[in-house]
Amino acid sequence: HAAACAPGLCTLLVRTASSMSHAGASPHWEKLWAQDGGLPKGTRFDVAGVARPLAAELSRRSKPGPGARALVPGCGRAYDALALARHGYASVVAVDLSPAACEAAREELQASGGSAGGGGGGGG
Repeated sequence: HAAACAPGLCTLLVRTASSMSHAGASPHWEKLWAQDGGLPKGTRFDVAGVARPLAAELSRRSKPGPGARALVPGCGRAYDALALARHGYASVVAVDLSPAACEAAREELQASGGSAGGGGGGGG
């Protein structure tokens, strides 16, 4: 399920991996995202914005060519996906193992002027 971002931005897709039974999956992440009503912005591993290394790299690069795509694994609130979309990527896929993280990403996208979709399993 694709989501249209703010005008002029890309198409964003937020997906939850369909199964937590694959290598590297851990219920630990869902527990961290879901506890106490959800992980507050700027706490634990949530940096409350785009990752500094990505921001620095995007500031050095020109806009990507037409149709450029990006993948953001372990997207959390999708700050990096939004930064890539705003930089000019035509399609950004943001994926997380945690359904609560994907919901937080949808909320962040909506708060930033986009609308978020996706979510159901399928992981691909």
